[in-house]
Amino acid sequence: MNQYYIYRLEHGLSAAEERAADQRIGELAAALADVRSAVAQSLCRGLGGLRALGSVSRPRKEASVAAGLAGR
Repeated sequence: MNQYYIYRLEHGLSAAEERAADQRIGELAAALADVRSAVAQSLCRGLGGLRALGSVSRPRKEASVAAGLAGR
């Protein structure tokens, strides 16, 4: 391993390098939040809102009642 990298591992980052790393992490976190928001909005539009998402996973009561009456 290069002597410079060994020195960096032993002594850590300078204050300027830490600030730059913190800024990059903040920018990455903001970009990730934007992506999450865009995906959530896209899903809501595509499924007709959050209520539609719940009805996809659970059968509606009217449908189960109608199916029960049809079986008589």
